[in-house]
Amino acid sequence: MEKSGELPISELVEVCYKMKHLGYQNPLKTHDCSEIIFVAYGQMEITIEGSLLLLSAGDFITIPSEVQHGIIPRNNRGAFSYLNVMFRGTPPLSIARKVYSLNTRELDILRTIQEEENSRDLNSDKIILLLLNLLLLMLERRSNKTIEIPHYMRNRIRYKNEVVNQVLDYLALHYAEALDCEMLAAKQGVSATHLRRLVKQVTATTLSQHLINIRMHVAQHLLLESIKNINEIADKVGYSSFTHFCKVFKQRVGVTPKQYANSIGIPDQQADSRCIQNS
Repeated sequence: MEKSGELPISELVEVCYKMKHLGYQNPLKTHDCSEIIFVAYGQMEITIEGSLLLLSAGDFITIPSEVQHGIIPRNNRGAFSYLNVMFRGTPPLSIARKVYSLNTRELDILRTIQEEENSRDLNSDKIILLLLNLLLLMLERRSNKTIEIPHYMRNRIRYKNEVVNQVLDYLALHYAEALDCEMLAAKQGVSATHLRRLVKQVTATTLSQHLINIRMHVAQHLLLESIKNINEIADKVGYSSFTHFCKVFKQRVGVTPKQYANSIGIPDQQADSRCIQNS
């Protein structure tokens, strides 16, 4: 297949999408080429040199050559599908073996790759090779950047335990997503029980309380800085239930979101009636 210069991927060996059933497993093995796995649907658990990682839809990992790994079924997880790319080259050390939740721009690159796979022509290999190199270089740039916390959440205390710092930084960046302790623990290579205990021990606050605090802080900021429908704000900070958002907001802030919005002059009569009724 096509070769390039000094880019992370010099040669594509295989590009394919795979769908696996409940209970599927792939025994431990090594390859003489590197590998990319991107989960398109469901969840899969892989072990890499003894470390167990949980990957959910939207997660991406690069596995260097000669690294032992395999897919291990656990916890009765259902079917899943993933993009599997085998390639020759040297993936950046800063991103190798790390799980990334891809952002919209990065996902667009993978969608274009899938389109090329579905309608192949003489240029498809070249385009896929360039797109995959672009994706790895973008992830390398992202990994080398200091995590940027939104300005209204900066100056948060830094703890002596770096695992705790990384988890709280992840919450600050991904608070709008569906998060659970098991997923956060897998990204750090520890158990969920250990992570809960560690966060509570180091910060004197539970992991769930940290997430709620972040979401409420962001919601207050959006009410203060933005002209938005309160229902949209609830969704933007990770609450699918408007009623639950109102209840939590009032418990933490002392007033309903509408009352808070009215105090800074944001009109939303419909949200007011729904929120007060259910708070």
